[in-house]
Amino acid sequence: KELDTLHRLKELQEQQLAEYDTLAQATFHSMFGDPIENEKGWEVKKMGEVCEITSSKRIFAKEYQESGIPFYRSKEIIEKSKKLPVSLELFISKERYLEIKTSFGTPKIGDILMTAVGTIGEIWVVDTDDSFYFKDGNILWLKISKSGNSIFFKYSLSILVSEYKKRMSIGSAYNALTIVNLKNMQSILPPISLQNQFAERIEKIEAQ
Repeated sequence: KELDTLHRLKELQEQQLAEYDTLAQATFHSMFGDPIENEKGWEVKKMGEVCEITSSKRIFAKEYQESGIPFYRSKEIIEKSKKLPVSLELFISKERYLEIKTSFGTPKIGDILMTAVGTIGEIWVVDTDDSFYFKDGNILWLKISKSGNSIFFKYSLSILVSEYKKRMSIGSAYNALTIVNLKNMQSILPPISLQNQFAERIEKIEAQ
């Protein structure tokens, strides 16, 4: 009986989380409309003009270690995007991490990491100062400019990438989103004040 009760509570919690997610998406559409149709007539720019889009530097398998700085692949980024505990399996040395950080930089709070191979379009807005690095090719790194809000672009990108996946050839054995394709995506660019207002509403929803 207790297990049945716990199972029911779990189902209710999952339903509530789904409703919050629906509320967040509805809030986006209410404020900005469809970013593809752009029926509200917002300014439109290519994603490559809005932010810097890149990936990581190559880390070879022989550089993996059993401890050190966490090294994320698509699996870990998906877990981060869903606010799940990260099942760490790979690490790189602190020395290699600091070398990369000094020469090329590493993701900062507010940057966006998005899966780009296989499971495309899972988005994590970096929310921690903890040291980590990630796998090149599988994950795209977006550095949003001051004219954009990362939370706004998280929801806008999820719609743009969903449309991109629909247009991909059906039955393709290799699904991927390249840096070039992402740079050329047309994105609406509402005033930053409105983007920030949306982000504040999302933060309240996520807090609930």
